[in-house]
Amino acid sequence: MYLFVYGTLRKSSNHTAHELLGKNCIYQSDGYFYGKLYDLGDYPAAIQIENASEKVFGELYRIINAKNLFERLDDYEECDANYPMPHEYLRKMITVYDQTHQPFQAWCYLYNLSESL
Repeated sequence: MYLFVYGTLRKSSNHTAHELLGKNCIYQSDGYFYGKLYDLGDYPAAIQIENASEKVFGELYRIINAKNLFERLDDYEECDANYPMPHEYLRKMITVYDQTHQPFQAWCYLYNLSESL
């Protein structure tokens, strides 16, 4: 099982939330998916667009402790039952590509309010 991250969860962001990945995942590769990235000010938002020419770049991780990881990341992304609907982000399984363009199915937190962009 894999997780794809962009924005504040990437290692280069130096955000404390990235520590969750180090404890529950193993870095696999830099990668991308087809879609669009938006700047919301304090953080980015990505949407997946099949057959798009634009790419959203990030990091691909192999998950070693899914239960612990998703309990914490769903809370961080405010998309668990403790937060009102509609959630700003949803965790979805999408196709991502590593640096060699090999496809992987990976979980990713995508922006859920795209009609407001």
